[in-house]
Amino acid sequence: ASLPDLRVAGIAASGLSETFTSKTVDQAFKKLFSWLTRNQWMQENMPVMGITLDTPEVVSLAGCRYFACVPANAQMRTEAEIVVRTFPTSGKCITFTLDRTLHDFPKVFFGLTDYLYGCYMPMAGLYPDNRPYVEVYSQVGTAVQIRFFVPVAG
Repeated sequence: ASLPDLRVAGIAASGLSETFTSKTVDQAFKKLFSWLTRNQWMQENMPVMGITLDTPEVVSLAGCRYFACVPANAQMRTEAEIVVRTFPTSGKCITFTLDRTLHDFPKVFFGLTDYLYGCYMPMAGLYPDNRPYVEVYSQVGTAVQIRFFVPVAG
């Protein structure tokens, strides 16, 4: 799969965790949704994304920067905590989707990414690319699906 560069509106946060819970990330999404609602930009089925700007293998999870965001429309402008910007995400990616409501979600996620980086990529002649890691969230019934885009080169 591949991604284009992404023009988004969102709020920066720091602090990821091994349990995939973060008060600062949750708060960023709440503020973003409030801003969208106040400006009447909230849409049904609007893609909701998280863009991770740091690599947890290099920066501690607690220090990882994260951008809670949605695609930016032409009227959206940077204001207060909301930043409209384009991320350099274009290029080849490995994608996979997981159900966030799985009781052992963190274990499954970290096991899968260990396999991707430690086994699959080397065997396929791929290596991690220096682009942001993108997550796209969607609601499927009662489940929250996350589609992960892992940037690769090679």
